[in-house]
Amino acid sequence: MHNMVLKTDIGEINISMNALRSVAYKAMISTFGLVDVSVQNLITRFFGREEEKGIKIIEKEDGIQIDLFVILEYGIVLPKVARNLQENVFHEMKNMIGIELQSVNVHILGLSIE
Repeated sequence: MHNMVLKTDIGEINISMNALRSVAYKAMISTFGLVDVSVQNLITRFFGREEEKGIKIIEKEDGIQIDLFVILEYGIVLPKVARNLQENVFHEMKNMIGIELQSVNVHILGLSIE
């Protein structure tokens, strides 16, 4: 796993993908309607840290893409909560790290009926 490098006028700032995931995770869990984050593979499910679960970060030539894999609460307006997730992650990354994301994609993998 590599780091994201931000160049400044006096040097470089290296930010690990784990740090980016932590910021995204914090933004996700503060969103109303989110029940859980989903895990894409068994290794992460059993051995990954909590903030690794349900967050995929892809570094592209034109920016950073974040994919969120979530389980939402039954009975809510799904597009509205998905949009809130996108906005929360986008703004938190901009405010805490100073980067604008290329995209934040939300994958709703299920609903929790409780």
